[in-house]
Amino acid sequence: MEINTFGTQFVTLFPWSNKVSNGTSLTFEIVNASENETATIIIEYDIGLGHFKSMAELSKDVIHVASNSFITHKFDPTTVMTRPLKDDRSSVISVGATRIFISSNLSISIIECIFITRRNGDCFTVLPVTMAGNHYSFSIATFMGISTAYFIPTYTDSYINITTITRESFKRVNRTNRISRFDHGSMIYAYNNSINDSFTVHITSSSPIVILLAIRTQLTDISSESFACTMLMPLPDNVYSRIALRDDFDVHFTPLQSFENCQTHLFLSPPMQSCQTFTVATFRPNSTKLINVEPCNIFDNIVMQWNYHFKDAIIGYASNNTLFQLLRFETYQNLYSFLDMIPAYSQYLTGRMCFPFKNESEQLFLYDISRQQDSIVLDGKVIDAEYVQYFENSFRSITMRKINTTKLERGMHCLESNGRYLLFIFGGNRRNYGYAYAFNAYPTETLKWTMKNDANLYHQDIFGVSFITLFPWMIDENATDNFNTDLSLDILNPHPYMFARVRISYYNGSKGNLTEILYNIKPYTHHKLKMNKIMMTKLYNAYNVSIYKSYYDSRITITSTIPISVTQSCFIGNRIGDSFTVLPLKMAGQNYSFSLPKSVANNSHSIVYLLPSFQTTKISFIAKVDGEEKLYNIKTKAAKNSSIFAYYGSAEEVSMNLWSDKSFQVIIALQRLLIIHNTEHRLDFGCTMAVPMPSQSVCSMENDMSLHDMHYMFIAQHYNYSGFFTMTPSDSKCSAYYVDFFPRKKSTVKEIKRLKFEPATMQHYFQLSGQIFSDFSTMYCR
Repeated sequence: MEINTFGTQFVTLFPWSNKVSNGTSLTFEIVNASENETATIIIEYDIGLGHFKSMAELSKDVIHVASNSFITHKFDPTTVMTRPLKDDRSSVISVGATRIFISSNLSISIIECIFITRRNGDCFTVLPVTMAGNHYSFSIATFMGISTAYFIPTYTDSYINITTITRESFKRVNRTNRISRFDHGSMIYAYNNSINDSFTVHITSSSPIVILLAIRTQLTDISSESFACTMLMPLPDNVYSRIALRDDFDVHFTPLQSFENCQTHLFLSPPMQSCQTFTVATFRPNSTKLINVEPCNIFDNIVMQWNYHFKDAIIGYASNNTLFQLLRFETYQNLYSFLDMIPAYSQYLTGRMCFPFKNESEQLFLYDISRQQDSIVLDGKVIDAEYVQYFENSFRSITMRKINTTKLERGMHCLESNGRYLLFIFGGNRRNYGYAYAFNAYPTETLKWTMKNDANLYHQDIFGVSFITLFPWMIDENATDNFNTDLSLDILNPHPYMFARVRISYYNGSKGNLTEILYNIKPYTHHKLKMNKIMMTKLYNAYNVSIYKSYYDSRITITSTIPISVTQSCFIGNRIGDSFTVLPLKMAGQNYSFSLPKSVANNSHSIVYLLPSFQTTKISFIAKVDGEEKLYNIKTKAAKNSSIFAYYGSAEEVSMNLWSDKSFQVIIALQRLLIIHNTEHRLDFGCTMAVPMPSQSVCSMENDMSLHDMHYMFIAQHYNYSGFFTMTPSDSKCSAYYVDFFPRKKSTVKEIKRLKFEPATMQHYFQLSGQIFSDFSTMYCR
């Protein structure tokens, strides 16, 4: 998968500093990550004063970078550093910019470094022109100094609109001066502002630009001017800002360095001044704080300072309903500083990524997903880490590693993972710089394509593009089916701006006529489809055993162009019945285990429907009733107009373990359900779709904390309501296991109860009363 910060065309500049001298160092680190091709790179210079008529007159360098390597390209600071045409500390100014254009025959990555003196400077990742955007925002804290945002055109003329928000005022600067195309010598513009107090800037442009932000500050009264800079990440425009999150939260993580006298400041800015008020959660492993962000006001926590604590070196910012920009401003000994953009989790990488390691003092911090940690390797080997910190809360589970660099040789190194990860590089104690080396753009326009074609982009497994279900057989209190039914499918489109094209197909009763219905379901809406009573899947005893067959094919197939969720309701009248979530075919499995309770009503039955996913499937299962086990083997067909097989059992408790050679799904139904004898009883009906078990035997897995099974249970708080639960081990060959219950009364955990079980007995049945257990209880299984 192509990393977005790698590209073939770039444009950048070296921002101005008053302290430039012959000792100033301006460099590019140019990385060619190709495994077998040499990159040919052309670097051209435009002094920006209108002297050149065409690109043919620009001076240029041609360099070659071998495969899987990097080079350092040096520049003369006296000729290429940008110079403002006038010293105006609070305006949009014209800049005589020596823009630098880079083109390559292969995708490359560029790290730009500016060091005014040996230690005073910064490095950042240069974004290719394909990552240029029309919308930017950033916030700056109160420091003595000047911030300058350089507007660098990429493709065509652009008009820049700037809105500045301070504590005292809301100021809009509309700059109508055209910025000429970047392939002609011309002036560019920059926004210059003295840093007297915290402020936020929102920038829009008529065509894509890149913005380079530089901060020159005097951190103390006696210190020299420090210099820091970075290239900003554009934010999606208004229509996409609500969906650019491919996960539940927009989460930004950053590490804290362990050096003494280091201070980390995080600058938070909303995506645009017109967005709604939103909340951001800031968190460390041991604390969480909420920030209410009002886009048109400067809030106190626009800048927060964070200090390193032992085993507490991760800072996270998260919002569940909007994107935001997060910058890191780090100071060291109040003498040096660096500025860095903190990518969001949705910008993390997957696959292979190669990076340059320049010297032994560099610090490498790696973020990845805990459950994927075994898959991430460095140069094909397990990562040697100085320390590892695990972090988990409701926003995200993440692992941070500080890579051990003592044995890491200077040169190119490659990370590779099937999961998401991000690498931060810090200069260490020799030079104070820091940057996220490689990342992706926010998913914006391309999300239309990826979401149509990759259902796995949804975080929730219950969303999918393909489903198979059926309506189970219902009977009333008289054990007949002479009643009115309410059978329905409720289809939800969770996408904020895309229509879901949904196709529903089924065979209409015994005639076998195919019925197909097409729906265009609007964004953020659901559609309820009512089904005819004949869609109930009735069964007959074909073999004089507990294996029954359907009279005809009553399966319902649902497909969609984008991920949807499906809820199914099966009711007699408006009271007796049940609803359940239809699981997509991607959640079908080959192993199932469950227990069903005993019904005390006469003529009660349990039904277990077996639905092959795609092709003929051999299914075996053991049913245990009254201590007696029976083995069944069934061959089910997925072809159209094939009969459906089901286990049809009595009202006794039954436990089942099922396995197969291919994936299949299970729908469970309980007819004439009655748990407790009661003079005012009402026979009910229950149904659900079973969730598969892991294919590998849990008993043979390594016993660690990740294998503990945690369940959260809701107990209805109504008179005479109780929760009845059955529990079944996934493998009857496992040794004994235990379960801890944590009953809650409001926020208080009552006395913990422990139950120990022997898998050989298969089923375990227990009751939790709503009068004893409050809203939620926790079941912890080992």
